[in-house]
Amino acid sequence: DEIHSRNKVAELYSTKINDTYLKQFIPSGNVSAWAQYSILANSMEHRDRVILELKNNNIPSAIYYITPLHLQTVYKNLGYSNGEYPISEDVSSRIFSIPMHPYLENEDINKICEIINAVR
Repeated sequence: DEIHSRNKVAELYSTKINDTYLKQFIPSGNVSAWAQYSILANSMEHRDRVILELKNNNIPSAIYYITPLHLQTVYKNLGYSNGEYPISEDVSSRIFSIPMHPYLENEDINKICEIINAVR
């Protein structure tokens, strides 16, 4: 089924992407639908270099929450400011998502991982 296939793709990503990146962890006994596969680069600059290299190879990527929730315009009335949630701010500056769907071929996964692993 589709969720099983997505979990296989995620498992391959988790195995093949090197430890330069922080990868998602799903505790034993749990299953994820893997709507996205997101990883953390070392810095915003590192993330930007990876995204550019993926783009240069016609591989899409996405940053779903480039602005942390507490700093988004919709929550401006709550009075939050930069620095109040440093972990959220750090994660949003380094996170990005790579292609995730149940129909990714091993060849595509390998190419994506090779590109990501080569960027320092």
